[in-house]
Amino acid sequence: MARPLAGVVGLAFGFIACSAAADTMTPGRKPQLAAAPVPAVKPMVPEIPQEREPGLLASIDFPPQEMELSQAGQERLAALAQRLKEERDRPVAILAYAGEPGAAASARRISLGRALAVRSFLIERGVPGGRMTVRALESPGGPLPAERVDILWPPR
Repeated sequence: MARPLAGVVGLAFGFIACSAAADTMTPGRKPQLAAAPVPAVKPMVPEIPQEREPGLLASIDFPPQEMELSQAGQERLAALAQRLKEERDRPVAILAYAGEPGAAASARRISLGRALAVRSFLIERGVPGGRMTVRALESPGGPLPAERVDILWPPR
């Protein structure tokens, strides 16, 4: 008996409070509410930093809008080419990134040029072209450099 009565009493007090607020309103004027401080909201799940691809062999950074390998990039790829020649049975994936997220057309053109430059360099150093797959992508965003080419073992 107490529960239904408590619900009715609570409902009645809520109705009275709304009626009192409606009585104090004047036409053309909005009621003012007391400003309560809003507590800072923390995410419930901690942010996980974006990591590079699993199986990453090398990552070559490029200046924005550039498709040519730098001297440092060539040196890294020359060392990698030797390793790839030794492990003949494994395929290689070349993932090229460029531009800002959302600039798909120009970003893919630049990233494709970068991926083909890396692939050509590796072929010149004796890595069979049939082992390599190329993907030209726009930048995924995040903390990693947007202008890069990742060379990796693809997942099996």
